[in-house]
Amino acid sequence: MKELFDDIAISVDAYGADGDMKKTQYVLDLIGSVSNPETYKCILAASEQGMEMNCYALENLNDSQFDEMKGETLALRESDFIISGSEAIVAFIDARGLGYSLELKNAQLAAIQNYWVDIANVAFSDSVCKLIYGNVGKRKDKHTLTKDSLEKINLYLDALDKQLKNNKYIVCNKYTFADLHWTAYIHFILISDYEDLIDNKKNIQDWLQRIKSRKSQCGQEIVAYDNLPNKTDIENKKLSSVRIGDF
Repeated sequence: MKELFDDIAISVDAYGADGDMKKTQYVLDLIGSVSNPETYKCILAASEQGMEMNCYALENLNDSQFDEMKGETLALRESDFIISGSEAIVAFIDARGLGYSLELKNAQLAAIQNYWVDIANVAFSDSVCKLIYGNVGKRKDKHTLTKDSLEKINLYLDALDKQLKNNKYIVCNKYTFADLHWTAYIHFILISDYEDLIDNKKNIQDWLQRIKSRKSQCGQEIVAYDNLPNKTDIENKKLSSVRIGDF
């Protein structure tokens, strides 16, 4: 995969995309999909942790370049280090970044965080993907599939709305991994024309407004949510790179 990154990546100096020596050290390179929430998680993590990252859309690779991915749909490079998969990439960025780790130290809060991360990554994501992409071969009735997925999504969103009733963020009044994962999936359903799913979820709407306006937790003057692709970006097969300018 090193050859693929060498082929498509923008050549930058070792310390920051503008050539200045920055605390970010090596600029990250990410290959991901414009319509994959797992890619969104990596972009959010880099933005939150103040890591400059050049992002390249998988959809723009030619056939030979795509073959070099060897079945992977998401990969990150820093210098000579390459890692695949959203879980590994987000963990690497979290440990590598400038801000406090999103991994909570309090045992009870960490357990609550992991509970909500699991719901997002397993139950909620499965229903969202079935809703958006379908599940060809397992169900013949697309209407039944959509109805079933919507019912499950509403069930999870109702639970999340209740959880957010007395919290600024999902676990507590501090931004955590739970917020990062849920932001990726909820953003995906919103840009997939299912905005009505949160129309009557006031607590989720209030939480989302906080997510959309909060500055990076590492102290940089950027809003992580602004780096996520919108509908136009998906149509144009474009991923925004993460730029950190205020060191």
